[in-house]
Amino acid sequence: MVGLRHLLSDPAVPDITVSNMTLDSRQVSAGDLFVALPGLHHDGRDFIEAAFTQGAAAVLTETVPEALLEDDRVIPIPRLKVRLGELANRFYRAPSKKLKLIAVTGTNGKTSIVELASQMLRSMGYRAGSIGTLGMKLVDRPSETRNTTPDCVSIHRQLAKWCDASVEWVAMEASSHALDQGRLDGLSIDAAVFSNLSRDHLDYHSSMEAYCEAKLRLFRDFAPAVRIFNADDALLTSHRNVWGKAGLGISCEGALADIQVLVKGAAPLALQLKTPWGATHIQSALAGRFNAFNLSAAVTLLAAMGLPFDAVISAAEQVDPVRGRLQKVEFESDIAVFIDYAHTPDALDRALCALSDFGVKGHIWVVFGCGGDRDRGKRAEMGATAAAIADRLVVTSDNPRSESPVAIIDDILEGCRHVVPMVEVDRAAAIALAVSQADTGDVVLIAGKGHETYQEVGSVRQPFCDSDHARKNLAIRRAA
Repeated sequence: MVGLRHLLSDPAVPDITVSNMTLDSRQVSAGDLFVALPGLHHDGRDFIEAAFTQGAAAVLTETVPEALLEDDRVIPIPRLKVRLGELANRFYRAPSKKLKLIAVTGTNGKTSIVELASQMLRSMGYRAGSIGTLGMKLVDRPSETRNTTPDCVSIHRQLAKWCDASVEWVAMEASSHALDQGRLDGLSIDAAVFSNLSRDHLDYHSSMEAYCEAKLRLFRDFAPAVRIFNADDALLTSHRNVWGKAGLGISCEGALADIQVLVKGAAPLALQLKTPWGATHIQSALAGRFNAFNLSAAVTLLAAMGLPFDAVISAAEQVDPVRGRLQKVEFESDIAVFIDYAHTPDALDRALCALSDFGVKGHIWVVFGCGGDRDRGKRAEMGATAAAIADRLVVTSDNPRSESPVAIIDDILEGCRHVVPMVEVDRAAAIALAVSQADTGDVVLIAGKGHETYQEVGSVRQPFCDSDHARKNLAIRRAA
């Protein structure tokens, strides 16, 4: 329970005690504090009366609606959006300072690094939570979340719950949207990673430079003591002033860096590392050269945070593949099917190239689409990437949202001018097409949705799981 006068440091506000804090009126319970802010799609002020109906004790907002000017439970707070992190931090008693908090940003690899670091910490005996695309969780089981990085209040509330549960470490994803919108405000971040930067989200950011600057805020605004970056990414190495003496560069391609990684094998992953803590080898169950950086980043994070290097390496050798990231569909068949979350040109390139590490004897198939209401410019690039690497293309729907699936596919086909892809708008039928027509020894990559268990059509999330559809069609193939 927190008094509003204490929270706001203002003796003039009503002496109301509140039990919880939320930005979502649907989550309001009796005695809660509702924060009514305008968002991208809705204005929280439109839900103030609904919040009171559900039992809200008070409401904070930047400007009070005229109909509620006489209600002293509705408290105007200038620059509330800017102050939200500070208020959430105070309300939940600075939870991020009571544990070790790791944040990971970058176009690709965020989920994998967060999940690998969390797995390693748990195998070393620590209670470790993770926040990101796979949800907010303490165990290696995904939970649904709308955003890669939840809202500011939800993060502080979750960290406070975990502090009460004796959680010692938390690893979280820090998306460019979250950093730009202040969703990490008020957090005390101990260590951070910048995995890479390639095209994505240019529907939101005005340019690649603006996209990069949003991500660099993780280092500039939060000043983590440990700063890890990809030394093979020219754009990242150009920002040496951001990394400073605390920066630790990782290279998997022979660049000058603090951590040198040599890939000795890619399926399964075998690495040779030279680090400030010593030289070592890692034999992992992971696959794909792109995971060399991800696993090395997780190792570097924990070693730089002071954990025993030998124990960190032992934990790295025990990690399981991350769900939906180059995940093989386990089913006895004459073809192999993989699921991957790749939804950017760079990620699709890495996933397709990784398949060659498995010694593919036949053709490489790719089933993919692009999300609606997102960066339209990357669609043709993804088409060109798929056409350049895969032998067989099946272009289909991803999460079309409010856009026409056919229009999205047309954008993708602009990049496939020198090949003739198969087109099947229905994603289930597209998966069936690839699995049924593949020849013995072929490999099918189903890309774009990975771990997701839904397909977003319009504003509705309909049940849909790529791996379930793959398994179903592999069974049909075997029975034929």
